[in-house]
Amino acid sequence: MAKYDLVFEGGGAKGFSFVGALEALQEAGHTHRRLVGTSAGAITATLLAAGYTPQELLAAITERLDNGRPRFSSFMDSPSREDFSEDLIEHSETLAVLRSIHIPGLPNFEGLDRMILNGLLNTRLYGHLFAFVECGGLFSGSKFLEWLHEKLAHKGIGEGTTLKEFADQTNSDVSLVVSDTTDKEMLILNHRTVPKCPVAWAVRMSMSLPFVWCEVV
Repeated sequence: MAKYDLVFEGGGAKGFSFVGALEALQEAGHTHRRLVGTSAGAITATLLAAGYTPQELLAAITERLDNGRPRFSSFMDSPSREDFSEDLIEHSETLAVLRSIHIPGLPNFEGLDRMILNGLLNTRLYGHLFAFVECGGLFSGSKFLEWLHEKLAHKGIGEGTTLKEFADQTNSDVSLVVSDTTDKEMLILNHRTVPKCPVAWAVRMSMSLPFVWCEVV
């Protein structure tokens, strides 16, 4: 029997192959020590550290909605008005453009531009457009975060648990790889580098494909 450091790469469908590899290690009596993951691999590494068995991981990734569709399909969730903070809206490029428009003969009503934007944000199609322009992705990612909080709660991990608290509670060493698209560099998130970062948000950062899910600030 041996202890291995395990590295899980990204790629949504790889979640199934990870389960098979973990089952083979389990059957051989091997265990893990340090865990590293990116995107789908970050999900796997985190749930494994939380105490999920390969069989429980398989059940989690194959979970289905009441309509029979994979629950993972719900992660392509439309942004809602609540997904956008007042500060984000107030300083958005979209609002700046609306404020720059002056139509001859039309009175410049105070707050009209904000009323127009608020009305647009209540429509599904424009919510996607605003999210893409202002947040870098078409989909909210809220449903994924809801799913992850639920899965961690099954192992006694609270919603706001930080990476430091997670490491202490699970006696694990997990590192999650994310892309900083502003400074164009790779970041390693763990209980040493960012101890106060919530573990669920660290996973959310890692799984977020640019232009698909809203970026995490």
